[in-house]
Amino acid sequence: MGNPGRGGTATASPMEAASPLAMGAKVGPLPAPHPGGYSPQLRNLSCSMESAWIGSPPSWPQAPVQSASSMGAPTQNGEESPPSQGPPETEADCPLLDWSSVPALTGGQIKQMQDVATRGVLWAAPGDGKRHAILELHYLGDVEADGNCLFTAIARCLAAEGQRCSSADVRALAVRRFLADYQGGALDCAQTDLLIRNLYSPNLEAGWGVHVLQEVKLLAKRSERAAMDAAIQELVATGMAREAAAGAILAERCQRVEDGPAWAAYMRCAGGATDEHDIVTLVFTHESLLSVEENTSGRAAAFGDDIALESLASEWRREITVVQSHPGASPEEEGHLFFLPHMPRHSAGKKPSVAHWPIFLFMKGTDWCAGGSDHYEPVRAKSRRDQTGKPAFVL
Repeated sequence: MGNPGRGGTATASPMEAASPLAMGAKVGPLPAPHPGGYSPQLRNLSCSMESAWIGSPPSWPQAPVQSASSMGAPTQNGEESPPSQGPPETEADCPLLDWSSVPALTGGQIKQMQDVATRGVLWAAPGDGKRHAILELHYLGDVEADGNCLFTAIARCLAAEGQRCSSADVRALAVRRFLADYQGGALDCAQTDLLIRNLYSPNLEAGWGVHVLQEVKLLAKRSERAAMDAAIQELVATGMAREAAAGAILAERCQRVEDGPAWAAYMRCAGGATDEHDIVTLVFTHESLLSVEENTSGRAAAFGDDIALESLASEWRREITVVQSHPGASPEEEGHLFFLPHMPRHSAGKKPSVAHWPIFLFMKGTDWCAGGSDHYEPVRAKSRRDQTGKPAFVL
């Protein structure tokens, strides 16, 4: 999954005394929402933002919201895949939890996050100081660490807002929006392909820097795995080590994740029975191939990345902000808190258009030096009842 800050970072700073809010100024009125802006075929999953604008109490539809799973998701050959299995979570399944229930947080981190839950954070729409809100951030509980955590966490965030969708729906929507932007000209294909190669098919002759290991991601068609395994066994029979044989055959016969269409195929992999591909990982040291993660069980899922986050942000016209908390030098010392926003795609020189306040995800750092973790957890953003006074942070 990697560091969520790759796609651009913004570090929150404590409220400055000279700020109008710090002096008790009242937050200004908020305009009516901008109409439209959502994919017609996924309008309901796209949060019905018109009825839940910034600063207004949400007014969600009473009828069940149609989910992407009921519409099917396109596969590479253009046909629709079966609907995702399992019922989506509902608002009743998403109680707000105290930050002290988060495993492995220090006392200092808990205190800091509880401050964010009570005093809130000040968010403003990009390029529009008139649209802003103080938001309380509440913990929605952990999700399974199965490779789908980014999509599961977002699905729970939406469920807490009254939307019915599953992690499979969110994953499918991220891929669909990416392909629409990639093929429709909203993305620079050459620059996007370069980013994808750097992430998943790096140049092993350069770019090591501080990295001791580098990974190359491959896609093995499930329909061809038996033939690949037979070829690997033939090399093993000649005396070649299993690791070397697997590396040679899989590197030759699998698809590299090095451009937009390959990224879409990779990101569809959820570790389920209906996946078209298995993810294979070649792990290299500077000297040679270290290991091969063959994933013969097919359980490996593609971790959501910055490209997926940006695609979802663009679909919903909402920032998706990762709240990354790192412990202080001692257990009771206040931690280091970073807010890493992922914006909707927009033209150069223009501010992104947003229709609602952000979706927030929580990520625990692993040490006080800002070493990152790779597990996303859901957060509920609620408008603070008192929109005056001083928030804990300004985004």
